[in-house]
Amino acid sequence: MWTSIATGFIIVAGALRLIGYFSQGQLYIDDARLALNIASRSWSDLTRPLDYGQVAPIPFLWLEKLATQIGGINDYALRAIPLLAGITVLYLLWRVGRRAFGDQSATLATCLGALSSILISYASAVKQYSSDALATLLLLWLVLDALRATDDRAVWWRLTVGGVTALWFSHPAVFVLAGAALALPAHAAVRATPNWQRRHAVTTIAWVSMFAAMYFLVYRTGERDPYLRGFWDWTFLSPGAPDFGARAWRAVRAMLVPPIWSGGTLLGTPLFLGGLTTVAFVTGLVAMFRTQGPSLALLCGSPYVAVLGAGMIGTYPPADRFLLFAAPLLFFIYGSALWWAATAFPPWARTPAVVATLVLLTLGSYPTALEEGLHPKRRRETKALLNTVEARAPRAPVYLFTPRISCTCSPWVLYTTDWSAPDTVRLRRFARNWADTRASPPAEGITPTSAEAVSFKSGRHRELIGAGAHIPYVPIAQSPEPDPEWVRRESDRIRGAANPIAWLWASEPFPESTIAALLHGIRARGGRLIFAGRVLGATAWEVEFP
Repeated sequence: MWTSIATGFIIVAGALRLIGYFSQGQLYIDDARLALNIASRSWSDLTRPLDYGQVAPIPFLWLEKLATQIGGINDYALRAIPLLAGITVLYLLWRVGRRAFGDQSATLATCLGALSSILISYASAVKQYSSDALATLLLLWLVLDALRATDDRAVWWRLTVGGVTALWFSHPAVFVLAGAALALPAHAAVRATPNWQRRHAVTTIAWVSMFAAMYFLVYRTGERDPYLRGFWDWTFLSPGAPDFGARAWRAVRAMLVPPIWSGGTLLGTPLFLGGLTTVAFVTGLVAMFRTQGPSLALLCGSPYVAVLGAGMIGTYPPADRFLLFAAPLLFFIYGSALWWAATAFPPWARTPAVVATLVLLTLGSYPTALEEGLHPKRRRETKALLNTVEARAPRAPVYLFTPRISCTCSPWVLYTTDWSAPDTVRLRRFARNWADTRASPPAEGITPTSAEAVSFKSGRHRELIGAGAHIPYVPIAQSPEPDPEWVRRESDRIRGAANPIAWLWASEPFPESTIAALLHGIRARGGRLIFAGRVLGATAWEVEFP
């Protein structure tokens, strides 16, 4: 019975992920940045620090490169690896959960994972987060093998090698391995095995050594990146921060809520939902401890403690997407809590109680899961607007709006490049512009000596990379007015490049007040707006000068 129910959830969830895969349109801006690295770099170049503020495991990048070699550089090929990982996660949720916690808890966990909107979303994103969740489940499988065959040397070697390999495939695997290192000696059968201390020490030392080597060779680059640190600074649990309490509560909600709920306030306020999931989390760990012993409770709970510790020292942001690696652990914890609650009923009523819980979970999560599949939040329609630009004024210069510091034009670059014969000089210019603007202090503007670096001919268009308006990362509605001097300089650049038509292109949400000020500057120079088009992910304005 439970196998049939779980299989049904896996089939429905797989279908939702496939629907999302074909419904996504073009890539989200951050996905496009990673895609540019994958498409423009060689296999060996992918081992170096990435452009556009991106960080990803090297094996994941190589798999993505392989997918583009087979299927071409397009959205479907780039999304294929995350899709396969996302679907495999569903199968392993059931298999690993059944081995560790029994049919009822595993079915509940599979239901939660199957209808998780955030997992559906990232199963079609050119990001490693689905692969992170997959790595977690594979590590759990190896740990379970070691807990069940404590005297089998081959099992311990597989666990050792698997952990070392996982560190290469998944950056947050280190948190899962920390839980494993605690869980193994907490199991009575392991402690009863002769020489278990030596095996445990060898395994742990191998993991720690590989992590230390990777930290200095790979992780430290991303940790020190000023763009990444600045972007995620608000998530770190800095003990001296005046809003430490708010940050801690936000981190707890990010860990416990997004994998199971993204459907607004149906279940109440964020405070209520955060409190409810906190109770469920603690209850699930207590249930694991009482029914399975301390080992599995440590295995599933310790990674969360490790993440909070990393957040406190500023090495890992406890934000929802970076916590998807732990989503399987969370599903097992919640599944254990729900099954433990069901055992409070008489034996004859427990199965109906679990079925009723599954029905309620489905009714609560399926609408948002279906919506995410049919109308993905990350869907972008960049190509439709590009076609409009080419149809209306194909030879007009294009000004690429930069609301903050570095150009947010990765979708433009990705979808205007002829990947059958890419202009490598142009691609390097965009990557260098990103690096230069991040490495240098705020510029006073585009000087004559630097103008050529941010204004060059590409195909039928002259592209002008906008100087950063330095609008801070605040909610769009709260964005301040741009510097009038910036408006003057950029309006003059656009006026000087127009023939007499010019395009302004902006990717993703942007400060309306900033673009309004720029259009006002254009009108002050005799220009007029003759067309404006907006699609999901991009906006273009066509202006004409006398």
